[in-house]
Amino acid sequence: MICPVIITQAEKRNKASITHQDIDESFFNSLDEKTQEELLNKMVVINERTYFRSEADFSRAIALADKLFVKELHENNYASDYIDSNKSFHIHKALIFLGYQDPSVGYRDMLDRLYIYPNATVNLLSNASHSFFLEQPKQFEYILNSWLYQYKS
Repeated sequence: MICPVIITQAEKRNKASITHQDIDESFFNSLDEKTQEELLNKMVVINERTYFRSEADFSRAIALADKLFVKELHENNYASDYIDSNKSFHIHKALIFLGYQDPSVGYRDMLDRLYIYPNATVNLLSNASHSFFLEQPKQFEYILNSWLYQYKS
């Protein structure tokens, strides 16, 4: 799971805040004010690589998305009671990534529910937001590959 949404209502989430940022000032200053503001509110590491990779990754995701499903999610404010109503344990192995400075979903709500995932490996990455896989790609790939290697046949 990558930065999972645990509390569907955004206003009820225990979100983290961005407390420090690693910004390539030269690149950042080349962007328009609206883009600068958006980046400051959602990313910890802001540079040419993270910006363009984010744009490319999200554009591909949007193109491939089930538009009807996404529309219904938005219209229902991501409403789902699955997590809170399903108290059963998920005994399968799981890898969970959380960003310490994730202003979108936070990390604390997931930590409060770790008892549901007794076989989970949890990674709380510092200097990372909701887009930590873009901001800390080497850490992300190393952790993912190490975890997968454990289960290699």
